Amino acid sequence: MKPLLRTKLNVIVNGLKSSGEIVNVRTSADNDCFIIASGKLNKAVMIGISFDTLIAFKMNVKKWLWAEAEGFDLDEMVDNFASEIFEKMNPDEVIDYMLEK
Repeated sequence: MKPLLRTKLNVIVNGLKSSGEIVNVRTSADNDCFIIASGKLNKAVMIGISFDTLIAFKMNVKKWLWAEAEGFDLDEMVDNFASEIFEKMNPDEVIDYMLEK
């Protein structure tokens, strides 16, 4: 994992945990992106690196859970259902988005 991604992941997870959130982190098969999910708020985001730039996406949790139940892994979801599951966002706004009620 690239240092920039590791740092951002730690900042987000620690920020959410310090606010009392239950955080679940999953990684892609090639370890280049992560899903950060909050059980209490039923929200999830994906963060990763693309061309040495941090990227982040809000996730449609219902569609994500459906794709997961159908047997798709994260890489397949990105390849096959990107427009249905993911919405681009600013990586610096992930904590605020996740804590929004």
